Amino acid sequence: MNMIQLDPARSDSMQFQLYSSMREAIVSRQLQPGGRLPSTRELATRWGVSRNTVMGAFDQLIAEGYLEGRQGAGTFITSRVPESYFRASSSGREACTAIAERRAAELRTRLKQSHSRGCPRYPLLPLRPTVPALDQFPTHIWEQNRRAVLRHGENSLLTYGDPLGYWPLRRAIASYLRDSRGSMNALPAVCNQLA
Repeated sequence: MNMIQLDPARSDSMQFQLYSSMREAIVSRQLQPGGRLPSTRELATRWGVSRNTVMGAFDQLIAEGYLEGRQGAGTFITSRVPESYFRASSSGREACTAIAERRAAELRTRLKQSHSRGCPRYPLLPLRPTVPALDQFPTHIWEQNRRAVLRHGENSLLTYGDPLGYWPLRRAIASYLRDSRGSMNALPAVCNQLA
């Protein structure tokens, strides 16, 4: 790690200087694949920067595939980094672009294979857990029920109501528990809990 020098007078942030210096040391094989790095605390003390600065550089290098963290063991130079990372002319962005293009080509090949096998084509549907299928919602039934409730004077349903819950529902639950559990002695206790 002695090859990494940080210069506070430069316009680049210390984190970026550390990231780019470490990346260059990995690409030029001054830091060998599989090698264990010192702790972030130790490196922060050595370079006179905050631990967050070192952790930020490490996080970026991990995200780009140059480093890997092993729980309880430390941070290591990735031993299976593609050789394209070690070409002096390549950058992390170019390597990521190449990987993305390769994966896209594989996906296109798989899609062609699935269509050639005669798989039925279904329309793509959005997968948004918090948004229901509004086109499937029975709006007319909802509106009929809403009108019926308001017509019968159930205005209490339009307010927050009792914090313990809707009384007819609590009474129905207590009756159900009495009938299903078969004990008349349990009803007062259940009613006390629900009331």
